[in-house]
Amino acid sequence: MPRRPSLLLVVVVVVLGLGLVGPGAGVATAKDGDGDRAETRVSGRCSGAGTAQLRLRARDGAIRLDFDARRVSTRARWRVVVVQERRVVARLTVRPSSSGLSVRRTLRDLPGSDAISVRATGPGGASCTAAATLAGTTD
Repeated sequence: MPRRPSLLLVVVVVVLGLGLVGPGAGVATAKDGDGDRAETRVSGRCSGAGTAQLRLRARDGAIRLDFDARRVSTRARWRVVVVQERRVVARLTVRPSSSGLSVRRTLRDLPGSDAISVRATGPGGASCTAAATLAGTTD
């Protein structure tokens, strides 16, 4: 029976991966006029020639997460970990399509700002990471 990595190891890997997303990452934030929806987009980093993008949209007590990685290996499955406010909220195994790796998830919108990060690990140690903070909505 294969041994699963401990939660501490996963958190350390995610935190180290967040170090890859530095001040040079592109960030865009928008809020609509009535203040009930916020949106953030960031460009992440991938090993090799890959590119990653994370989009977060809040509305009606939920956050829609869209993570896309392009120009990544499509030969094998990728493991994806989603962390919200220092808690692992999703662990997925995804097989990329010919256009790349896409993950769509709906998360709870916690009170205040939400810090969310995504790390995808593929064959041969390939990885993609992106992290963003979605500003809290005013009620």
